[in-house]
Amino acid sequence: MKKTSPASATKDIQSCIADLPKRETPDQSLENVLRSTEDHEKVYHHAVLIDPRYWKQGQDVLQNFLNVLASSRKTLRLATFKLGGEVIIHRLVQAAQRGVLVEVIVDTLEENIVQRLEQAGIHLRIYQQSRAAREPHNQDAIFHQKYLIVDDRYLMYGSCNLSELSFTGHHEDLVSTNDVRFVQPFSLEFRARWAEFSP
Repeated sequence: MKKTSPASATKDIQSCIADLPKRETPDQSLENVLRSTEDHEKVYHHAVLIDPRYWKQGQDVLQNFLNVLASSRKTLRLATFKLGGEVIIHRLVQAAQRGVLVEVIVDTLEENIVQRLEQAGIHLRIYQQSRAAREPHNQDAIFHQKYLIVDDRYLMYGSCNLSELSFTGHHEDLVSTNDVRFVQPFSLEFRARWAEFSP
């Protein structure tokens, strides 16, 4: 199989999704890219399974994830249990500095990262510090959703936390799509949780 080289940061997100690498393993059939045309625009559905035995494959997926962050023009909305890794934090800060509206919902976050993100103009909702987390029915609850919405047009979701270790050190799955039937419900969910998780 021809190996896919990491996408240039100047590529748009459709190119980034198309360039996501496939794993060269016997269960490769689990990873499919389905393409169809709708109103002259390609609709992408791409699934990738990450295995820590294939470190290079995880690195390629991480690089394409970073390229997706870099491709944002208007908005980045991230929901994750954990957020970490210098390269991911740096890419979020860069997006905010370009004028992109960056909103992050996370379960907990180290104070030094909170300060760095807020200083860059990134907006945060930290679940464990929210009023919702103090409700009796949420006493033992955590925020465990994991997805990224770019420019309200593209979605990446799966088991991956938005941390570098998730891409290279764990068994994970990640689905990418620009299909509005998937993007819209996640966008609505993000807005609902954003409102609910106010401090």
